[in-house]
Amino acid sequence: MRIAGLVVVILLASVAAAAAQEVQFIDMTLEPQRVALKFPPPVLSPSGKGFTVGGGGGSVGDCAPDIRDPHGATVHLDGVDGQKINPARPFVVEFRFINSGRLPISIPVSPHLSDLQPADPSVPFTYLDLGLVVRVRDALGSQASVRLYGSENHSETIRVLKPGEWIRIKANLKLDLELPSCTSLKLQPGFWIHSNRFHATASNFQLDSMGICVNQIPMPPPTQTVMCERPHERP
Repeated sequence: MRIAGLVVVILLASVAAAAAQEVQFIDMTLEPQRVALKFPPPVLSPSGKGFTVGGGGGSVGDCAPDIRDPHGATVHLDGVDGQKINPARPFVVEFRFINSGRLPISIPVSPHLSDLQPADPSVPFTYLDLGLVVRVRDALGSQASVRLYGSENHSETIRVLKPGEWIRIKANLKLDLELPSCTSLKLQPGFWIHSNRFHATASNFQLDSMGICVNQIPMPPPTQTVMCERPHERP
């Protein structure tokens, strides 16, 4: 019985290893992201002497980690270009976003939010966004992020990751950090997934975001150490 149980464990591990693979590479350094959204044409104010103006609002809802939830993902820093960065300037990084849970998860894979908006900008639309984040360990408020977008109305912008599958993303980032000098930085990756609804009018907009609960499972090493240039230095 023990031997049979061991065989089952080995078989399950083999199946999981076989499923582990990269399914997409997204190079976001090739062109600027298209993220500007359109608004309906402005309308005359009731006085007829000008156009109405307004602002925007929104709401954000998030969820707490739940170890009982079988949905999980891991973000790993595969590399920082040159292994040496200047905190005051952009740098190139590669993320690996891995489904490390036990069930498939749907993620957005398009760099361009603008492409998801309906031709009529007055029509509300929903979309997903995946935020990939780099933070400097022990430096509160210092982070850089990049987003991917997707919509069910554009099937090519959504990918279902099976357990063990991952996508790789190459992107330009810039840290929100000011340092007089430094010798090294410990970079820590993270992520979020949101479901969003955007509704624009001629004078206002409403953006409501709700976090999609996916446990963040750390992968060793949880940080990557890179050498640091002084902000005033130039290559």
